[in-house]
Amino acid sequence: MSAIAVVSKGFAALSPESALLRESFKRSTQVALQAMAAFGDAPEVHSKALMLLHRMVETLGEELLPHLDGALPRLLARADAKELVELVTLVNQLILRFKSQIAVPTTALFAPLAAAAFRHLHALEAAIAASSSASVGAAGPASDDVRERRALLRCFCTLLHSLVHSDLAQAISAPQNSAHMAPSLRVLLTTAVEGPDLSLQRMCFSILQKIVEAWTGSPQPELSGFDAFVLGEVLPVCFAAPAQPHFSLKDAAALPLLEASAALQKAILAKLGTQLVSHLRDVLLPSLGCSAEFAAEYVRHLCEADARVFRDFIRTQLVRK
Repeated sequence: MSAIAVVSKGFAALSPESALLRESFKRSTQVALQAMAAFGDAPEVHSKALMLLHRMVETLGEELLPHLDGALPRLLARADAKELVELVTLVNQLILRFKSQIAVPTTALFAPLAAAAFRHLHALEAAIAASSSASVGAAGPASDDVRERRALLRCFCTLLHSLVHSDLAQAISAPQNSAHMAPSLRVLLTTAVEGPDLSLQRMCFSILQKIVEAWTGSPQPELSGFDAFVLGEVLPVCFAAPAQPHFSLKDAAALPLLEASAALQKAILAKLGTQLVSHLRDVLLPSLGCSAEFAAEYVRHLCEADARVFRDFIRTQLVRK
C-alpha cells in the first residue's frame, strides 16, 4: 500500500482533538505528498493524494494550506479536467470553512487554479467545435466533452461564488491575479447566458451582483474602467439570458433566474444611479428595438419597484412576446 494511502486510512480512525496526533499527521502528510516528486506521473498516486488532502481538510483545516502550496503545482501539472474539478472542490471546502481568515493563501492559489481551468476549458471547447457536438443546441444531447466542460464550468463558478460570498473577492482582483480577472469575468458572462442549466445561470448572476457591489467605483488601479464594463458588458446579459431558446417560463428555475437578474440590475442602479438610467433609456433598450415609451416604463419600474415587483414586471413582458 502506498504511503499516501496509509496516512489517509490511518487518519480516518483518529480523533481530531489530539494535538499530538495533529502534529504527527501534519508531518506524515508532508512526507506522503513528497511521493509525487518521484511518482507524480502515476494516476494512482494522484488519486491517493487527492483522497488524503480531502480527508485532511477536517483535521488540519487552514494548516493544510502550506501543503497545498507544494502539492498543487504537481497535481495541476498532470490533472485532467475531472481531477481539476476535485482540486477546485478541495480549495472550495477550505474557503467555505475559513472564509476571509485564509485571504492570503487563497489569493496565491487562485492563479494556478484559474490558469488550469481556462486551459482545460479552451481544450474542451476546441474539441467540441471540431466535433458534431458543435451543432447541438444547449438543450440537445450532450457529448462527453460537453458534459466535462459543463462540470468544469459549474465547479469554477462555484469557486467564484464562494470567494465573493466569503469576503474574498479581492483574491480575484489582486494585482498578482490580474491576468486571470478578465477571463474569469468572461466565463461568468458567457455562463450566465448560454444554458441549459438555469440554476447555474442564476449562480452567475449572484456572483456578478456581488462583484458589482464590491468593485464598482473602486479606486483600485486594477479595476479602472470597471464601471464602463458594467454598463457595456454586465448589464446586457440581463436581457440576453431570457432571450435564449432554452429559456422557458415553464421551467421551475426560470423565476429565480429572473429575480437574480432583477437584483443585479438593482445593484447596478445603487452604484451608478442616473448613469445607468440614461444608458438604459437612451442606449441599451433602443438598441434592442424597444420604443421610447417602453424604455421609460422599464426605467420607472427599475427605480421605483422592489426587486420582486420588478421581476414580475420583466416576467409579464416576456409573456407578452
